[in-house]
Amino acid sequence: MRKLTTILSVCVALFGAGCEGKNEASETNFAAAMTHYFEKTGDLCLGPATWPIDVVDAERKLDFPTTNWNKMDALEAVGLVKRQDVEIDAKNVWGKSSGAKEIVRRYTLTEAAKPFAVEKEGKTLVRNETIKQTDLCWGKKTLKQIVKWEGPMALGDYQEAAVTYTYDIANRAEWSSNAAIQSA
Repeated sequence: MRKLTTILSVCVALFGAGCEGKNEASETNFAAAMTHYFEKTGDLCLGPATWPIDVVDAERKLDFPTTNWNKMDALEAVGLVKRQDVEIDAKNVWGKSSGAKEIVRRYTLTEAAKPFAVEKEGKTLVRNETIKQTDLCWGKKTLKQIVKWEGPMALGDYQEAAVTYTYDIANRAEWSSNAAIQSA
């Protein structure tokens, strides 16, 4: 498993119930707080998207591995998406029809993607409307070790501590190790 280290501020108030002196700065309390935090927010995902995803040909000419074109080709290489060229009404920057037609490469999720698909709600950038999105999750953070901490320090009505920890990745999807996926 891959191990990563980062620093996170956690509120002492988050410490799990049942711990001795739950407001005490201790490895046990920080571990309980971090485990609780990872249970709620530890999913490792590619980022939410609205499917199908249409990619214009001009993106192929960009020499960046992180373009949608390259990302979708990497997902296709591992069997999570399939593509089809389709003709659509071209849209302007506000999402309105420009009256022209264009050919796009449309990517849709395959059956193989379903075990990794997580439905989420998102907001549109222009109108701030709520939309349904799908994220492809490939693993989950699990606490490995509390390395050290500083604090707690009083900040108004609560206390905060800086905690350095390492974590492992559980339930890692095999496709997440593919070189094309890693590059994109």
